Amino acid sequence: MRVNEGIIDFELGFAQLQGREVVSILTSLRNAATYNKHELAAPSVILWPDQERLWIQCIEPLRGTYPALWSLGDYSPDQATGPAVWLRYQLETQGGEEVPVIYTVNG
Repeated sequence: MRVNEGIIDFELGFAQLQGREVVSILTSLRNAATYNKHELAAPSVILWPDQERLWIQCIEPLRGTYPALWSLGDYSPDQATGPAVWLRYQLETQGGEEVPVIYTVNG
């Protein structure tokens, strides 16, 4: 990570994700959790499927700002990744204000 002209750049292999993009993605995730309190129950989780792996390079930078972003995969709690049973435990014990996001890659 480096700061250039007040913009944080996250270098991820061949791609580069700037601070503005991180803020935009976080805003979109938070907007996905909005609902009408008079008509609907609060969402308990946001599912983020990415079969084509278009967003995979964004996940690590986002985790630093959105700690309730977890991935379905092999058990690696340091990387906020685990199998379905681990994700279910995270959902049941999560106490933050943010609606959790589960990022999945199929295939």
